[in-house]
Amino acid sequence: MYPEGSVTFKPLENPEGHLKRITEFYSRAQEGDSWFIPSSSLAYAEALRKKTDPLKQALKTWEGDDYFPGEMYDPYNELFYRGRNPLGVSFQAVSAEIFGPLLDAIEGGNKK
Repeated sequence: MYPEGSVTFKPLENPEGHLKRITEFYSRAQEGDSWFIPSSSLAYAEALRKKTDPLKQALKTWEGDDYFPGEMYDPYNELFYRGRNPLGVSFQAVSAEIFGPLLDAIEGGNKK
């Protein structure tokens, strides 16, 4: 998440509810109904908070650039998402659902 820094999280409101949503997501993901791509999902959720174009940020992380290979080049992702758009409606909803409360709970620290 923040590889060169650290953050502190304040307690989540209704942590049981958030944990329940995560476990429900896990069940849906096992059935292939929900797509979660960690770095691209985080980029999407952060862009939502910053009021910038979240799909543009997620796509940039997914595709990578000259200096950073995107998540699309991960062999597992290449196999799983072959011929499909992983950044669709399910990805957007899950990204906001999983990372939204966590980003809201960041209290401070060294976010580099």
